[in-house]
Amino acid sequence: SISQHQILASQRTLSSNRLKTQNQMMHTQNFLIALFAALSISIVVVEAQFDNANFGQPKICPPFKCSKDQEPVPKWPYKVKSMGCASSSGGMMALQPSKMGGKDPLEDCCHAKQVCLQTCGSVKHLCQADFMKCGERTCASLPSQESEDCTRTIELQKMLSGMDTCNEYDGYQRQNCKCVSKERAPKERVQFLTRFYEKYNAVDVSKAKKLAAKADTVRKMSTLVVKLVQKYPGAIKIIEDPNKAMMDKLMRDADQKKDDGDDEAEEDESTAEDMGTEEL
Repeated sequence: SISQHQILASQRTLSSNRLKTQNQMMHTQNFLIALFAALSISIVVVEAQFDNANFGQPKICPPFKCSKDQEPVPKWPYKVKSMGCASSSGGMMALQPSKMGGKDPLEDCCHAKQVCLQTCGSVKHLCQADFMKCGERTCASLPSQESEDCTRTIELQKMLSGMDTCNEYDGYQRQNCKCVSKERAPKERVQFLTRFYEKYNAVDVSKAKKLAAKADTVRKMSTLVVKLVQKYPGAIKIIEDPNKAMMDKLMRDADQKKDDGDDEAEEDESTAEDMGTEEL
């Protein structure tokens, strides 16, 4: 017959095995996260070292310019895409546990930064400065622990921005700007704003001409467009971060395995208890 001592020993063994399995799964998750983070930041650092003589310092990128007697205006159709905070972090934002499986409180700030960088006439370091202000306001509004995590995230973004180059920003500006004569620029701004309103808020299309008259310089126009996109976020094409999707899948699979292991352990414990009752 099975003694009570044997039943208790069996239960302790099952509990110990379950704990070991959970610890092994946690170590595996942490290893994958650390490995992916190391690879991501290594790529960012190597790219920056090859392309930036002032590595580690804030990069001042010259704004887009046209030839003499011309000035840049935004192209239509307006094209801006964003992966949120992953867009400018090499995927590292996806590796933070607080971001896995949930909405990042900084997501809107990161989208705004991408809109700024990709809008014709923007200035890269001012886009970063606006992101920092947005991030600080957002972090300050969160509960204590979340606020600390949020602050660490914006500091990481700041560090990565210091490693960044001008290549991506320059590419966006070439893609989204076109050069026209200074005489034609006011008409082009009216046309752009008219089309924007027609697509995202046709009721207010009459505002286009008045707003274009106020946005009579390259910088004023870019600032206006960024504000319009923040008001009408449907203009942003949101793209899922493949790194975050991969990490979320790893976490879901690990959680599922943990749940399956818990269920099996409970069944084993129940069987052991039943056997002991019958034999006694």
